[in-house]
Amino acid sequence: EIIIKVNDNFILENSSIVSDVKIDETRENTFTPIGNGGDIKITAKNLSMISTNNELNTLIATSTFGEGDGGDIVLYIDNKFEISGANASISSGAKKESIGNGGDICIGNCNNINISPNLFILENGGQITVSNQGVLNAGDIAITADFMIAFPNKNLITADAGLGNGGEIEITTNAIFSGNITNISTTIVDSEFLLMSADSKSRLGLNGTIDIDTPEVDPTSGLITLPESPVDASKLIDQNFCKVGKDSEFIITGKGGLPQFPNDTLTPN
Repeated sequence: EIIIKVNDNFILENSSIVSDVKIDETRENTFTPIGNGGDIKITAKNLSMISTNNELNTLIATSTFGEGDGGDIVLYIDNKFEISGANASISSGAKKESIGNGGDICIGNCNNINISPNLFILENGGQITVSNQGVLNAGDIAITADFMIAFPNKNLITADAGLGNGGEIEITTNAIFSGNITNISTTIVDSEFLLMSADSKSRLGLNGTIDIDTPEVDPTSGLITLPESPVDASKLIDQNFCKVGKDSEFIITGKGGLPQFPNDTLTPN
């Protein structure tokens, strides 16, 4: 298990945090690993995952190649969370050699802990994926944020599986600002484990579900319809000054104002 706690800003740029269970290919006698992968838990005020180098990945990832399940990824971000760049991604998967379920990804409000980002930005090809290329199910994706922005190039949120069921994607936010190029999908994908052609689909698993929960708020409620013609301000002013001044008073007290003490006389200065 990997646990990272940062009081302020955590920037991950062109580097990775990975927890996996895999075969040690350097040994002569290899065997299928047994056991679940470790979780990754990160707590920070702000988390930025930035990819600025096409040859380097910016990853937070868990995976399993063995008989156990993949680890979960849990992010407690209090203010702002961004994933930026085509090589920047959060992923949890089970490889085709595995016999285990893929791990889950949770961003905000995880494990009954009410910590979620005010703003979540997925941009420039950033990705959040769970997958299972083996025989069991993909993990789930849960995202909770006050506001979510996804732009402008081919951002992906996917929960795919081969033989097993696709994962569930649940997004809870007040508003999502996104272009039509952001792809959110839960599908059964072709698996090399099945030795199928590219056009084949696995019929043994079920597609996952997508649930996007935003409050049913009408942004036009409470607005006042303004008149189409402008108001003539001159009609709002009464031009009869004598009528306006009737029964009114105007008192001059002099330059000195009130005396300093009640018994003193009022002086002009």
